[in-house]
Amino acid sequence: MTVTTENTGADFEQLLEKLKDSDPETRRQAALDLKDLGDVRAVPFLLERLQDNNPEVQYVSIWALQELKDERAVEPLMEILQNRKTLSHFVSESAAETLGKLQAEQAFELLASIIQDHTEKLSVRLSALEGISKYDISRINPQVDELILNCFRDKTNPEDLRYEAVGLMGELSVPGSFDLLVEILKNPDETDHIRANAAYALGIFDEDAALQPLLDATTDPDDEVRYWATNGLGHLELKEAVPRLIEILGQDEDGGVRSAAAYSLEVIKDPRGVEPLIAALKDKNWNTRWWVIAALGDLDDVRAVPALKKMLYDKSARVAEWAAKILNGFPGTNVVADLEAMLGKLKGQGKDSQRRRKALEKALDSVKKANERKASEDRQSQNAK
Repeated sequence: MTVTTENTGADFEQLLEKLKDSDPETRRQAALDLKDLGDVRAVPFLLERLQDNNPEVQYVSIWALQELKDERAVEPLMEILQNRKTLSHFVSESAAETLGKLQAEQAFELLASIIQDHTEKLSVRLSALEGISKYDISRINPQVDELILNCFRDKTNPEDLRYEAVGLMGELSVPGSFDLLVEILKNPDETDHIRANAAYALGIFDEDAALQPLLDATTDPDDEVRYWATNGLGHLELKEAVPRLIEILGQDEDGGVRSAAAYSLEVIKDPRGVEPLIAALKDKNWNTRWWVIAALGDLDDVRAVPALKKMLYDKSARVAEWAAKILNGFPGTNVVADLEAMLGKLKGQGKDSQRRRKALEKALDSVKKANERKASEDRQSQNAK
């Protein structure tokens, strides 16, 4: 497919001249500007820059060709990969990813051979794997699935390659991989990092059968495994997970895992989560409090309003500002007045007072801008009628 974006008015001819400049930074910037311009007339000139003696210029030219989605780039990019041993690794990585995004069927065997080449640089193999994951061609998809499975099964492969393969099983819903992912998650001989990615993959697989394996994994001794298992329960959107998520929110020792529980309760939107989330506003971890506020905003239950107003006094400026934004979405609340009143009551010039004043002023400014945007959108909507 070829992009047919019109020239946006930038000086196209001048950019082509800069693309031939003796200074590599000027050439690199010209390629970047041509990418942003989105004019397919640039394709032949960008293809010439694939032979540039500066790898940064080559890299940006490939990036531009990727954005332009022009089939004329396929053969030159394949040539780059065939000669990759003489090129900078990040040029080869970009070429591999771009060929996948261009759905270049003729490049599939080349990408597959790179993935399976144990002498190849790991980063290039990973980019080739990323490239083949972008294919959506019925004749090729079974081969893609088999390559991904083999990437994991080959234990002589580096951990990073096997890790990426596990994630792709979930992202692409690779046929036959669900039971394998459950097995990986439960396997004590696998690294915790890979088991955590199996939990992630099960969460996005969209299979209700993932519920029990993920529930079991929420008691895993590894924080990363528990995090992705808890996060995955949200993706499943099954109310059966709510009691366990409430337990995690109040009891897990890791702030990231508690944050994931708040996120999952937000996604599932079960009213049973409201009171536990209100209680979790006292969590010692500011990031967890941030996610709890987000969840309460999405659950849209007025029981949360009094507790959220108290969060305007939170010691974290980010949390206080976020609470103001969320409160502003509840009907009948006047956050602007609340913040102005709080500012009026602030006394003293100490560091704590200055920090609190700065946080409240930032929150007030953010809420006012949000209200102005909404008022403008409402006016435009009325005028359109």
